[in-house]
Amino acid sequence: MSGGSWEYASHHLGDIVDALRNDTCTRHYRLELNEHQKRTRRQLADLIEAVSHALHEIEWVDSSDTSYPADTDAIEKALLPRGAP
Repeated sequence: MSGGSWEYASHHLGDIVDALRNDTCTRHYRLELNEHQKRTRRQLADLIEAVSHALHEIEWVDSSDTSYPADTDAIEKALLPRGAP
């Protein structure tokens, strides 16, 4: 079936990750951010990227493109603690 069971939600999250890492919004214009904003947005981008990967794996398992445990492995990795502030 090649995905689609979750309407490719991971692709939308990928756009958000790119925007957060490039100091833009999803409309692609540059934002004037201070260093604290940049750092925390990049940390959030890392988290969203892990969630996006997990959603991608879930979608592929649910669409019968891959199988268990690809989904749960990605979920468990996304749930791992991140670096402390």
